[in-house]
Amino acid sequence: MQSTRSAPSPSRRTGGASPGGPRTARRVLDMGVRLNAVCPGLTETGMLESFMQGAGNPDKLREAYRRAIPIGRLGKPDDISGAVVFLLSDDAEFITGRVLSVSGGLTMHG
Repeated sequence: MQSTRSAPSPSRRTGGASPGGPRTARRVLDMGVRLNAVCPGLTETGMLESFMQGAGNPDKLREAYRRAIPIGRLGKPDDISGAVVFLLSDDAEFITGRVLSVSGGLTMHG
Protein backbone atom coordinates (compact mmCIF):
# COMPACT_ATOMS: atom_id res chain seq x y z
CA MET A 1 0.00 0.00 0.00
CA GLN A 2 1.34 3.41 -0.93
CA SER A 3 0.63 6.56 1.05
CA THR A 4 -1.37 9.26 -0.67
CA ARG A 5 0.12 11.90 1.61
CA SER A 6 2.74 14.18 0.20
CA ALA A 7 6.01 14.82 2.02
CA PRO A 8 6.22 18.12 3.88
CA SER A 9 7.82 20.91 1.88
CA PRO A 10 11.45 21.73 2.78
CA SER A 11 10.35 24.81 4.70
CA ARG A 12 8.00 22.67 6.76
CA ARG A 13 10.54 19.92 7.49
CA THR A 14 12.60 22.36 9.52
CA GLY A 15 9.56 24.13 10.93
CA GLY A 16 9.56 22.67 14.44
CA ALA A 17 10.10 26.12 15.87
CA SER A 18 7.65 27.76 13.49
CA PRO A 19 3.88 28.14 13.86
CA GLY A 20 3.51 25.15 11.49
CA GLY A 21 5.44 22.88 13.87
CA PRO A 22 2.56 21.67 16.06
CA ARG A 23 0.34 21.22 12.99
CA THR A 24 3.04 19.13 11.32
CA ALA A 25 3.56 17.18 14.57
CA ARG A 26 -0.14 16.26 14.58
CA ARG A 27 0.00 15.21 10.94
CA VAL A 28 2.87 12.74 11.42
CA LEU A 29 1.68 11.20 14.70
CA ASP A 30 -0.33 8.51 12.90
CA MET A 31 2.94 7.44 11.25
CA GLY A 32 4.49 6.89 14.69
CA VAL A 33 6.64 9.99 14.45
CA ARG A 34 7.13 12.42 17.32
CA LEU A 35 8.26 15.87 16.15
CA ASN A 36 10.11 18.21 18.47
CA ALA A 37 12.71 20.95 17.99
CA VAL A 38 15.78 21.96 19.97
CA CYS A 39 16.70 25.64 19.92
CA PRO A 40 20.22 26.13 21.21
CA GLY A 41 21.25 29.35 22.91
CA LEU A 42 24.71 30.87 22.88
CA THR A 43 27.00 27.85 22.66
CA GLU A 44 30.80 27.64 22.69
CA THR A 45 31.41 26.68 19.07
CA GLY A 46 33.84 27.73 16.40
CA MET A 47 31.09 29.78 14.77
CA LEU A 48 30.43 31.79 17.94
CA GLU A 49 34.16 32.21 18.53
CA SER A 50 34.64 33.55 15.00
CA PHE A 51 31.76 35.96 15.49
CA MET A 52 33.19 37.24 18.79
CA GLN A 53 36.68 37.62 17.29
CA GLY A 54 35.20 39.68 14.47
CA ALA A 55 33.37 41.90 16.95
CA GLY A 56 36.62 43.50 18.07
CA ASN A 57 36.68 42.78 21.80
CA PRO A 58 35.86 39.08 22.23
CA ASP A 59 36.59 38.96 25.97
CA LYS A 60 34.23 41.83 26.70
CA LEU A 61 31.53 40.29 24.50
CA ARG A 62 31.98 36.83 26.08
CA GLU A 63 31.58 38.39 29.56
CA ALA A 64 28.45 40.29 28.46
CA TYR A 65 26.94 37.08 27.11
CA ARG A 66 27.86 35.21 30.29
CA ARG A 67 26.17 37.87 32.44
CA ALA A 68 23.03 37.80 30.28
CA ILE A 69 22.54 34.04 30.73
CA PRO A 70 20.80 33.26 34.05
CA ILE A 71 22.81 30.05 34.57
CA GLY A 72 25.95 32.19 34.28
CA ARG A 73 27.85 30.50 31.45
CA LEU A 74 27.78 29.91 27.73
CA GLY A 75 26.42 26.60 26.59
CA LYS A 76 28.60 23.66 25.65
CA PRO A 77 27.94 21.39 22.66
CA ASP A 78 27.23 18.55 25.12
CA ASP A 79 24.36 20.61 26.56
CA ILE A 80 22.68 20.58 23.17
CA SER A 81 23.41 16.96 22.34
CA GLY A 82 22.14 15.94 25.78
CA ALA A 83 18.78 17.57 25.03
CA VAL A 84 18.59 15.79 21.67
CA VAL A 85 19.47 12.43 23.23
CA PHE A 86 16.72 12.99 25.83
CA LEU A 87 14.11 13.79 23.18
CA LEU A 88 15.11 10.64 21.27
CA SER A 89 14.91 8.47 24.39
CA ASP A 90 12.02 6.44 25.77
CA ASP A 91 11.87 8.97 28.64
CA ALA A 92 10.43 11.47 26.14
CA GLU A 93 7.99 9.11 24.42
CA PHE A 94 5.01 11.22 25.56
CA ILE A 95 6.47 14.51 24.28
CA THR A 96 5.63 15.83 20.81
CA GLY A 97 5.06 19.17 19.12
CA ARG A 98 7.38 20.99 21.53
CA VAL A 99 10.26 23.40 21.14
CA LEU A 100 12.96 22.89 23.77
CA SER A 101 15.08 25.96 24.42
CA VAL A 102 18.56 24.95 25.59
CA SER A 103 19.76 28.43 26.46
CA GLY A 104 20.72 28.46 30.12
CA GLY A 105 17.52 30.38 30.86
CA LEU A 106 18.25 33.18 28.38
CA THR A 107 14.85 32.78 26.76
CA MET A 108 12.82 32.59 29.99
CA HIS A 109 9.87 34.92 30.21
CA GLY A 110 9.10 36.81 33.36
